[in-house]
Amino acid sequence: MSRRLPILWGSVAFFLVTGPGSLSGASPSGPRAFASESLPSAQPPAGSAPQFLGAQNCASAVCHGRQKRASGGSIWRSEYQVWASRDKHFRTFSLLYEERSRAMARRLGLGDPTTEDLCLGCHTLNPTNRTEGYQISDGVSCEACHGPASKWVNSHYLNGSTRSQSLATGLYDTKDPVRLADLCLSCHLGDAQRAVNHDLLAAGHPDLVFELESFQRRMPPHWDLDAPDWEGARRWMIGLAVAFRKELERLSRRISADRWFGLDFADMECGACHHSLTRPSRRQIRGYEARPGSPSIDAAAFVALRQIVSVAMPSETDGLDKLMVSLNSDIDSPGSEQGEIGERFRPFIETIDGFLHRLEQLPLDRQVISALISTILADSERIVRTGVRSAEQATLAIETLYAAQLAATGTTDSRLETAIDRLHQSLENYSPERFSEELRRIDETLHAEEGL
Repeated sequence: MSRRLPILWGSVAFFLVTGPGSLSGASPSGPRAFASESLPSAQPPAGSAPQFLGAQNCASAVCHGRQKRASGGSIWRSEYQVWASRDKHFRTFSLLYEERSRAMARRLGLGDPTTEDLCLGCHTLNPTNRTEGYQISDGVSCEACHGPASKWVNSHYLNGSTRSQSLATGLYDTKDPVRLADLCLSCHLGDAQRAVNHDLLAAGHPDLVFELESFQRRMPPHWDLDAPDWEGARRWMIGLAVAFRKELERLSRRISADRWFGLDFADMECGACHHSLTRPSRRQIRGYEARPGSPSIDAAAFVALRQIVSVAMPSETDGLDKLMVSLNSDIDSPGSEQGEIGERFRPFIETIDGFLHRLEQLPLDRQVISALISTILADSERIVRTGVRSAEQATLAIETLYAAQLAATGTTDSRLETAIDRLHQSLENYSPERFSEELRRIDETLHAEEGL
């Protein structure tokens, strides 16, 4: 199976991003100790906040800079080389030198994109708490994921050092899928400090599409992948729940700051404006869930989460629907105060927090995965009505769930793989009718093969 994302990976190649957060892929069982004088050393001021040191502190051959993976153990010692030679995160800063980036900067009235904070906030790790010698040209480098290293770099490799000790001094916990998703989405969706708004999209920036498990599996790993099981499906579910939570937080921030002008067109479903005005109008024929002409908030993450909840917690589906109806009504109500609307997001966010806890504990097996795929296929009308972003999420979901099935059982289905590839292709020059047809083909293939 080609695992291709013709639209989505164009965005990833241009905009794999991160900020001053941190991640951790360290194993509880560290490598054997070396003499400390053989390793890079950084001594931040005593009592200071953790400092970012730069990727060069990980590049020694006795650390993570070997050309080939070391035999035995879970620490490869070649992690830096994998990142520098194959990982798209390494190229994020250099992309700012390309003509596409410079053209976008000109359209936005900016200067050199390699020095603009708007660009640096995502295309490199650009922290203020960094030591002398730190290079922003490293792009999205080690500490973007593993956290500021000054307080654990000289101890994390020692015999007797524990992962919990490193976590307590600044290492970020990537083994927790909720925290992992939250960090990835702080860039691939945005946070209070940065986001790809409609100005950037209009200037030529790709729209951001992200799904935790799909993207993680496409990265050249510098860590040991999970043993074949169903955990990829769990990360998919958790990633989508965290994504919707962060979208609600973003909407709450913007509406609380300014009733209407705080909202950005990028928060809305693209097809609300970018659609054919020919008659008869497909949008008019299908009808409107809210008042005709009212702003349509992008609901791709909600649709995906609703599909998960309907399988994992079916008794919660009606309540989830009511929360979404209430949210849309509040946003569309001219008489609502922005502070009141922003506060009404809180019960929705708390509901998702409860879902996350239950998803972490949810037993997974072949039957659950099959039910999830069937639910997505049966929801084709809602997916298409919600727009191209929902279609992209559905495509990633079907591929991820099939990959989880394959990892756990070892069974392949060439007909289904071909059908999934065709679904990816239908995202090019997106047509709702063609996408619906490809979903139908997958459904027919599953029935012909007696299901997953």
